[in-house]
Amino acid sequence: MQYAKSEFKQVRAVYGNSGKTQAYASRIAFSPLEFNPQDPHDQTTVLAVAKEVYAKAYPNQQVALYEHADTDSLHVHAVIGAINLETGQKMHGNWHQYRDHLVHITDQVCQEHGLMVTQPDPNRHEKRSMAEIKLRAKQQPTWKDQIRQAVDHTMQNPLFAIFRPFKTI
Repeated sequence: MQYAKSEFKQVRAVYGNSGKTQAYASRIAFSPLEFNPQDPHDQTTVLAVAKEVYAKAYPNQQVALYEHADTDSLHVHAVIGAINLETGQKMHGNWHQYRDHLVHITDQVCQEHGLMVTQPDPNRHEKRSMAEIKLRAKQQPTWKDQIRQAVDHTMQNPLFAIFRPFKTI
């Protein structure tokens, strides 16, 4: 990881870009029905598939890939450099747009390799900070919970069913 961090930093310096966002992180998880986390061949295979996904999704970005076999499903963490190596421009826009693009490419590559397209777990909960966990243990609301509840309540209004996020300029 330290090597990737150093490489990303050098590219930002070459292009004179010292902004706040240096990289984006993402993860691709593979079905435990198809890959055994303890099988070295499967580990190599998922890393190759992930490499293909990120090469197609972000062809002009630096990408560091880290295969993990520490859960019941093989997964690959990626750190995507924010600088476009062809133009020197920083990735701008909404991370959700980048994520949607990545999901589309991932599904496409997985289908080309005859792999299952995994679906997000609908029961997965949002991550909580340690401060939030401690407040919840004391049965105290957090400001983030209040915001989540307000957004959920607002989004139940049928007038907001067609809501689209604003594009950044």
